[in-house]
Amino acid sequence: MEQNTHNDPSEELLKCFDDEGNVIEPQKRKLVHTKPLSIWHSVTVIWMMNDQGQILCTKRAETNEGNPGKWQTYVGGHREGRWNYFERRKRVYSYSTTKP
Repeated sequence: MEQNTHNDPSEELLKCFDDEGNVIEPQKRKLVHTKPLSIWHSVTVIWMMNDQGQILCTKRAETNEGNPGKWQTYVGGHREGRWNYFERRKRVYSYSTTKP
């Protein structure tokens, strides 16, 4: 499977599905996000809670293409074509727990 070797996020290859949930060829993010939206793609979403039951909230970067600068109750992101859910969760969790 081709891997994303570009620094441009719009060129990132995302894991995609047809309307029945069957895996199809990975597609570039810029195509997947072209309106009208017609290609299903997967994302990883992780909710993190502490011992007091508080949920970690994160603020989206102002440069994000969708909902810039808004608060959200999860960490996560698109799933590149080469990652399965477990591998992506490890990457997202590792990244979000090592940043200040």
